[in-house]
Amino acid sequence: MARGTAKKATAKKTAAKTAEPVQETPVNNSSKIHQLVKKEGGIAKVTLGDIRDELGHARLGVTVLRSMADHLSENGLGFFPAWVLNDNPEPRQWNELHVYERDNTPRSAVLDAVADPEGHDLRTALDMFTDTVADFSKLDADQKMTLVRSIVCS
Repeated sequence: MARGTAKKATAKKTAAKTAEPVQETPVNNSSKIHQLVKKEGGIAKVTLGDIRDELGHARLGVTVLRSMADHLSENGLGFFPAWVLNDNPEPRQWNELHVYERDNTPRSAVLDAVADPEGHDLRTALDMFTDTVADFSKLDADQKMTLVRSIVCS
């Protein structure tokens, strides 16, 4: 084995031994954002500046936005519009997000389906509310949106 290769192998072994194990982050329902969402009844409007301050970041950038999305998820929260954290070319502290509690309620199911239509079935989420609607299929688009608004705002 060449001398340089042996040094690299030794360095990798040493780094592997000294690296701390990855620990799972438990859901932290005591975050300020989570407390605000609970206080507001399960959904609240916050700014990127609010989340950034909670996490202790000085600036907003792609890595910080990912950290924010992870922080919300780890705290049992969802958000929309998704582009503010997932595809924001020029993030600003005043950019607003609607943050909601992902608590397996019908409202949460609808918000998850609207926020991530490819990962959820909006029709199934809305079907939870068919008890209040005689025939969902006969509603026009405006009536369906009124129903969605009533669910989200409940």
